[in-house]
Amino acid sequence: MSPKTYAALLAFLMIAVMIYPVTGQEEYEGLEWNRRIPFLGAQPTIVLLVQFTDVKLTISKAQAEQLVKTLDDFIRKASYGRTWLEYTIHPKVITLPKPMSYYGAPPPGAQYGDDWNKIMQFHLTVIELAKRDGIDFTRYKHVITIHAGKEESVDGSANDIWAHCFNSKDIYLLVDKYGLEAAEKIYRKSDWGVMWDALVHKDSAGKAHILAGILTVAEVTNTGMMNHEFTHSMWVFDQYVYGKDGYQSASETGVWTNMDYGPFFDPPVDIDGWSKYLLGWVEAVTVEKDGEYTIHTLDKSDEPHGLIIPINDKEYYFIHARRPVKSDAALPGPGVLVM
Repeated sequence: MSPKTYAALLAFLMIAVMIYPVTGQEEYEGLEWNRRIPFLGAQPTIVLLVQFTDVKLTISKAQAEQLVKTLDDFIRKASYGRTWLEYTIHPKVITLPKPMSYYGAPPPGAQYGDDWNKIMQFHLTVIELAKRDGIDFTRYKHVITIHAGKEESVDGSANDIWAHCFNSKDIYLLVDKYGLEAAEKIYRKSDWGVMWDALVHKDSAGKAHILAGILTVAEVTNTGMMNHEFTHSMWVFDQYVYGKDGYQSASETGVWTNMDYGPFFDPPVDIDGWSKYLLGWVEAVTVEKDGEYTIHTLDKSDEPHGLIIPINDKEYYFIHARRPVKSDAALPGPGVLVM
């Protein structure tokens, strides 16, 4: 690739910002966070319907299923048919023992957001009550919780729950490097250590099973938000700028991915090419010498979809192309993106 072409591509440079657990633990150093870990084929998913003592669920099981079907359609299209949801909707509505504001109220001194200690209580209680109903979480890879009421991140009040997803990528990487027993000790020292009990379950033989993620949205949500949170459950992280309070403070990759501002468009914007590469949904050619290279826009199933230009042994530029058609119909125009 000539210097002139290289400079032209860099003119489109967009930086993807990823935030990982802040633990201060040396065991987390050196973990390969952006390793390519494919999510292919059927994704066994349990859908839990949840309400509170003061806020009851208003949607029917059929309406909840329509939300999940819309998500499944998005995943099938984004992955070119390589990945899909294989879901079960638990027929019984789970009623939590406290009002919604107990779980959704902001932490002391904050004007918005959730107290994460209470949110972790929310998840652990839901898991416990679901197990009492006979749900075997070792049969599933993902958990979708649809709760009663509104969603703070869209149009709710400070006492509503912010849509979010706890995923287990850090657990997976720790287990891969240190083994299960050592990984548990390390993880339980982290900020989210108590979530081990929600994400890791043992089957009848005592073998540990790690859920990929637990995502939570309100019954009053938009489909783009659900797409965004489920992409987290496949271990893809946000691409916007975090503020000191742990919430979004600015856009980074903007409209060009469902992991930044894309979910708020109609239709919701597709997953970006780099994230699809990490998920094993698209292929990329590594540029090792000057020459002409052809890539296909994300709306096509043809390969390759990306180019990788190495910077050093840990960093690279990822190039992909987009057009405002199909799932990307809301994009402002066509273009080449370098991440």
